[in-house]
Amino acid sequence: MKLILFLCILFISNYVYADFDFGKVVSVRKGDDIVRSYSYFGNENGFLLSGGSVNGTISKNNGSAEFDTSVFRFDAGNIIGYPSYSWFYLHGHASVGQNNASLGAASLSSVFIPTFIVEYVDNGNKEGLQIDEDELVGYVNLGALKYKTEKTQETLTDSDGKNYTVFHVTATSTTGLVQFNFTISDHPSQINGSTTISAEQSKIDIAINGYYDETKNPVDKSLKCSILTMLDRKCISTGPSDKNSTLALLSFYAVDKFSMEYEHNHNHGHNSNSNDSSNDDSEHNDDSGDDEIKVENEDEQGFTASFQWVGTAEASFNGTDGEATIRCSVHSNVTDDDHGKFGSDSISGIIKGKSSHKFIIFSFLNATRPSSVIWDPIIGANSISNGTNNSTSSTDSDGSDATKNAIPLSFALLFMILSLLL
Repeated sequence: MKLILFLCILFISNYVYADFDFGKVVSVRKGDDIVRSYSYFGNENGFLLSGGSVNGTISKNNGSAEFDTSVFRFDAGNIIGYPSYSWFYLHGHASVGQNNASLGAASLSSVFIPTFIVEYVDNGNKEGLQIDEDELVGYVNLGALKYKTEKTQETLTDSDGKNYTVFHVTATSTTGLVQFNFTISDHPSQINGSTTISAEQSKIDIAINGYYDETKNPVDKSLKCSILTMLDRKCISTGPSDKNSTLALLSFYAVDKFSMEYEHNHNHGHNSNSNDSSNDDSEHNDDSGDDEIKVENEDEQGFTASFQWVGTAEASFNGTDGEATIRCSVHSNVTDDDHGKFGSDSISGIIKGKSSHKFIIFSFLNATRPSSVIWDPIIGANSISNGTNNSTSSTDSDGSDATKNAIPLSFALLFMILSLLL
């Protein structure tokens, strides 16, 4: 209910709070996806992009009139103590008969929460960071960093000659140690010829720049930080060690109401712990490939929400001959819980009521003491196959020619206000 009220406020508000290469973006065919018109609201501490549909919905057709909206929100840590990137979805429908009328609404809330960068020395028994087995030698508390958020946008043209907007938003920590780069598009788009996102998905480029550089990653001397102080969450960083170590990212993906499952969709690699019974609560510990956590909402809502990531990252190294760059493997260890140690208690600050979550450790293998690591997961709606879009009919981003499936904005407002009262 709070989400619906929140979105109503967004629809009637017209106020906007006022180095990284995002790559080339081009439009792709809509297929069963739709086009949206995103509006940006933001300041230095975060942003929100609200995108109402302008030619249909991605949900099942439940009425004679429909409207849906996709909302992405980044918060630098003011809400729950860690940076968070949320995707909210709301679908409204109405059916009007001769003697009756019915209104309905469905929603979904999801969030990605990165909490710690961990420096570790692999003991060689299992690939990827094993928290209770490998030697932890350093960390950065992502919730203790300060971030500055900046937006740029570009106007592109699709194959029908219609303009659409692509938003690029960057959140950078004070020293440049950590950078989050978000791409959201009104129109289904392809980035750098390889990554395709729908109008309900956002690509996230996560960059760790200079972890082993003490000017970018200084030790927090005020609290005498060490690896032993990690769990009290007050320290910013231990600073880098002098060991031949590797980096990992601790994070969570959570969703309201629905359960979720982890799928490993790789073309090569292996399950490194498939025969190891000691790996008690780990669902998969794979060393390569494209993975995703899928929300089991398709039967009810007609699409699949997900968090997905590629099995490689870009790692750079500074040497006597200059900088060298390689593709390193991203090992994903997905479990149901962190036993309350690394940030799961913060999830309730974003998703109220019943929720489910996964604790994900991303280890950047074959990259000893890198100068930088860049990696790009995707959050939002995946596998769209039941949308009401008619690919031969499209709408300008100003909403001047909405199709029959998209209800007028004024009706959408009336619908959602009434749904609050029913």
